[in-house]
Parts: sequence; C-alpha cells; structure tokens
Amino acid sequence: MVSLAIPFLIGLFSAFHCIGMCGGIMTALTLGLPEKTRTSRLKLLLSLSLYNSGRILSYAVAGGIAGGVLSGAADFIGPQNGLAVLQRIAAVILILIGLHMAGWLPQLSRIERIGVPLWQRIEPLTHRLMPFDSSWKIFLYGMIWGWIPCGMVYTMLTSASAQGGYFASGLYMAAFGAGTLLPVASAGFVAGSLRKWVAAPQVRLFFGVLVIAWGVLALLRPDFASRFHTMDHAGDDESVMYCK
Repeated sequence: MVSLAIPFLIGLFSAFHCIGMCGGIMTALTLGLPEKTRTSRLKLLLSLSLYNSGRILSYAVAGGIAGGVLSGAADFIGPQNGLAVLQRIAAVILILIGLHMAGWLPQLSRIERIGVPLWQRIEPLTHRLMPFDSSWKIFLYGMIWGWIPCGMVYTMLTSASAQGGYFASGLYMAAFGAGTLLPVASAGFVAGSLRKWVAAPQVRLFFGVLVIAWGVLALLRPDFASRFHTMDHAGDDESVMYCK
C-alpha cells in the first residue's frame, strides 16, 4: 500500500529520536542475553527480531484501539463529514511531526508524560522475564517495551487514529514501527556514528521539511491524499484501505 509509505518513512526519519531514547535500552537488552546468544550472529539476529517484533505488535495494538475509538466518533458525526474531519486531523498531526523532526517544536516531547502512569504499572513485569533464556521471554519483553512513554509514538498514534478504523490504524502504526526497526535494531552496534549523522541539524531539517510539506499538501488538497488510499464504511464492516 502506497499510503503506508508515509508512516514508514516517518519511522525511518525519526532515527535521531529512536537512537537517543532506545539506543541505550537496546544495548542493555543485548548485553542481557546469554553469552552464547551474543556470540552467535544468527541467534543474536533472531533475538533482536523477537524484541522488535513484540515492540511493533504493541504499536499496532495501540493504533487499533485509538483508531476504533476515533472511528466511532467520526461515524457519529456522519460518514462524509466524519471522514473529512479525520483527514484534516491526520494532516495537522503530520505537520506537527515535521516541525518536531526539524527541531522547531521540541515541546512536542512533553506529551510523553501522558503514558508515565501506565508505564509505572507495567514496567515491573519486565523483571519477571529475566534472564532472557527463552524466545517467548524476549518477545514479551519487546511487547512491554512498546508501551514505554514516547512522544513520537503518541503523536503518530494521534495520526493513526484518523485513518478510519481499527484495522487501518493498526496497520498504520505497524508501518511506523517497521520504519524504526533499522535504527533501533542497529543502535547497539553503530549508535555512535549513526547518532552523529542523524543528529546533524541539516539532516533533521531536511526530513522535517519533507513531512511538513506532505502535511500541508494533504491539508490544502484532501483529494491529493485520497489518491493514495480510501476508507470505506459498510455497516459494521471494517474500513479497507487500498491503492487506486
């Protein structure tokens, strides 16, 4: 789906945020693996895949919940008006994300405080999963990790919830998580050089302006965005997003 390229690229371009926040976590988790796992490239790759698969699944679940709630509210407003409202919400959120990525809206990270109470409740569960001596422990740890307070994730959740249903919203967040996979998974190995590159003002500015331009275009020309996906509602059936 072409429309999924947007959240995927945002996830990829947000590497400077992902590495800064999750780089240390990824390194610590890697060091927490048994030595025989860390010394085997195949086993280490499998463990990293399990970590991040769990994290991305949590993003998708959160996106589905948010999308289902907002989609119900949009249906209450009306099929046509509700869809128009959702499209404009998504466009505005994209602009805010671009401003944050460019370094012009650092205050956006303050929304991380919203998730602190939930994180304080579920974080103790991670201690029960150590040591990482089985695949399911690694996967579950990744799922819990996916709920760590993160301003970028919360902002993307708001954008995802405007996609028109739990399935489309969940897929949107899964695409975002897939975009963060490379920078997060590689953080423990190339964090120093990669962090230096993505933290460069010109790099952040370039990617931020790209996202802002897309958001402005979608806000001013909703018909442009509709060329990439449509959201159909049929009774209680789920919204289906497809390429034209």
